[in-house]
Parts: sequence; structure tokens; C-alpha cells
Amino acid sequence: MLFCMLVTIFFPIFALCMEKVRAIVLRTVRYNDRKLIVDLYTDIHGRLACVMPLKCRLIPLNIIDMETEYHPSHCLQTVKSLMSISHAYVLQEIRFNPVKSAIALFLAEFLNNILKEEVANQDLFDYLSTSIRILDKSQRGTANFHITFMMRLTRLMGICPNLDGKDDTAYFDLADGNYTQAIPPHRHFLMPDEARVLPWLFRMDFRNMHLFRLSHTQRNRCLGILTEYYRLHLFNFGELKSHDVLQGMFD
Repeated sequence: MLFCMLVTIFFPIFALCMEKVRAIVLRTVRYNDRKLIVDLYTDIHGRLACVMPLKCRLIPLNIIDMETEYHPSHCLQTVKSLMSISHAYVLQEIRFNPVKSAIALFLAEFLNNILKEEVANQDLFDYLSTSIRILDKSQRGTANFHITFMMRLTRLMGICPNLDGKDDTAYFDLADGNYTQAIPPHRHFLMPDEARVLPWLFRMDFRNMHLFRLSHTQRNRCLGILTEYYRLHLFNFGELKSHDVLQGMFD
């Protein structure tokens, strides 16, 4: 009788621990000869680190469906079954196209850097998963994809710059995220010739990015400015190893 009572009380708790989760792969680290530690951004728990079998052939930005035995107090979650990669979404171009692979590697490192909190954000997850599909399928404007992605993401991260008040003589203070008539008392600002271009650049989205004809130098400058902007506005923003690789592309 006592055993039956205990089962009745505790079984629902254990049952709730098993959850179906959709996730985006940010990073994989080999743990031993049989297992990987995989950093993920999920739809219902935000950031998670999970232990998976080494045989799971995951690449950066894979969108996967899995079943996990979720324990809030655990640093590493246990994946009971990787139900499917293909059921969620199979990356075709990203897996085999060297340009898209390089962009995906950079974005995965970038996201791994900025998505540090274990907080769910459905709008953010939807933006990320939709963007990954667009990158995989896009045939035009791929060279501008990472610039577009980073600019649109500022809104969801709560750090979107204020582009009101622009005129041809204004500076743009990257630390404050505003235009100013006076030169800021630090080095993190844009001169008027670059500052006046920002509103035009922020009109770029995934539908029109192929229309923005940026040179190799201009695109690298945009990437440098955006990276600096994120570093100024997000705590503990580290160096991006894949940054230099991406800058060397799209000649």
C-alpha cells in the first residue's frame, strides 16, 4: 500500500521530467570517446548543455528535435533520444556550400557568445530558426546575410540603436546607441560620413539584402562595427575566432 502511494505521488513528477524539445546547435565539444557535450538554444528552456552520443553528426545551426530528461538544477541535461534531425529541418546548402558553412560557423560562434542565459524566448527562437532556413535556401544576397542577421537581432536583444535625429554633420555614439552633434569622449563612435549611412543600412532585410551592393571593404567594415556594437552593449562578449575567416571571404 505504501509503495502504491509513493508511486502515485512521485510518478507525475518523474513524468514531467521527460520533455520534447526543439533546439538549435550552437557548439559541440568532444567529452570522451563516446560522448559529446552540445550547447543548444531551445524553444522552451533557452540555453541548455546536453550530453549526446558521439555518433550524432551535428553541425553548427542544426535544428533538431529531441527528448530530454530535464532537471533544472543540472548543468548538463541528458538526451534520452535524438528523435530526428531531418524531422525538424535538414540543412542542405549550409552543410555542403563552403560560403554558407563559413557564415553558419560564424553565426553559431556569435550566438554561443551572446546567448548565455537559461531563459526561454519564443520570439527569439522563432527568429533564429527562420533565419537558418532562409540562409540554407537563399540564392541571392548571401554575402550580406550575416550583416542582415546581426542588425535585425538587435531588436530582439533589446539593444536596437536609435536612428532618429540623423543629419549630415552628426556623429553616431556606438556606446549610447544615439546620434550626437558633439564628438563623444571615447573612441567608440562613427564619423558623420559613416553615421549618415546607418538608417539606409538598417533598411536591409532578408527579402531585399541582394539589392545592397556592398564592396568587400564595406562589408567588413559593417561587420566590424556591428561586432563592436554588440561588445559594448552585451556583458562579457568574447572574441570571435571565426571573425577573421568571414572577413577574408566575398572578395
